[in-house]
Amino acid sequence: MLGLALAVLLAAPASTAAFHTGEVQLAVPKKTGFELWDYRSEWNVNYTMASGGCVLIYKCVFYASGHFAIPTPNGVIFEDSKTISFWDGTLTYYGLPGKGYTDIFSDDAELGEIAPARSGRFLVAERSADRARGARLIEFTLQGRVKDHVFPELLDANGQALGARHFELLADGCTLLYTNGSDDANGNRVRRMNICTDTAETDFATLIAGQYAGAIRQMPDGDVIVANGSGILRFNSDGSLIRTYDFPGVTHVALTPSGDGFWAGGANDGAPQLRFYGDGSSIRIGNPEMQPPASAEEVSDLVVAGEWRAAVAGPPRRRVAH
Repeated sequence: MLGLALAVLLAAPASTAAFHTGEVQLAVPKKTGFELWDYRSEWNVNYTMASGGCVLIYKCVFYASGHFAIPTPNGVIFEDSKTISFWDGTLTYYGLPGKGYTDIFSDDAELGEIAPARSGRFLVAERSADRARGARLIEFTLQGRVKDHVFPELLDANGQALGARHFELLADGCTLLYTNGSDDANGNRVRRMNICTDTAETDFATLIAGQYAGAIRQMPDGDVIVANGSGILRFNSDGSLIRTYDFPGVTHVALTPSGDGFWAGGANDGAPQLRFYGDGSSIRIGNPEMQPPASAEEVSDLVVAGEWRAAVAGPPRRRVAH
């Protein structure tokens, strides 16, 4: 599939940034691969454009086949087949040696979300692993794997050690909130551990029985938002629920680069959905005049280029009394 958005990107000079700050990408798994939908506010349209293709004179970089993150406009860190790689956005002519991107490390477990930490490090979570070794949260840099943290023991129905499907490192740089969704018999719990001491802590929050906790983000004011399949729950820093945003099917959230709003995505009635919570607008998936309706049972990732993340920004902003 050759999408208009990526076709324009790959036809641009190599010095042009690979991504635009604030650009939103929604990845949808399909039986034959994946679909990638791209949105930029500067297009002045209320729909996404299909992406995920490549110009054949360059080496293809299918960075959205697994989980990925775009911490800066000039680079994407992505996972494919249990290997973490980095692409600096430079287009590589197909006749030159190499892949066109750099592999950082490989793992023997299925990997989940990728997130930035401080001091130029990044985090990726194993979804599950053999009970004897335990599931790991992996710290790495662009040069390689740096440190592993073992998740507190939690077993799935097959006796495998569970790690995390979604997680967020909070502004203190030590507290990790994480969820396992349907992998966990108690998937309605937002669990907590300290990666500075590698110790388990009490749960941050428990959702209504039967709900599955999804993606997590800490806001600049210290509040925490969690997708739960039917809406987005907003908690204060002590885990008390303060607000609910209705959104049937939502599983993923991501903040804007300034942190003053957030995007949410999921699948509902067999179709992918994307909304922006700043003005409450919904963004149509696909050009209504050119794209057929997109189908999906789930989304695999929602990524904002240059997203504001609490672990990188540091302590929350202080609320000002009026």
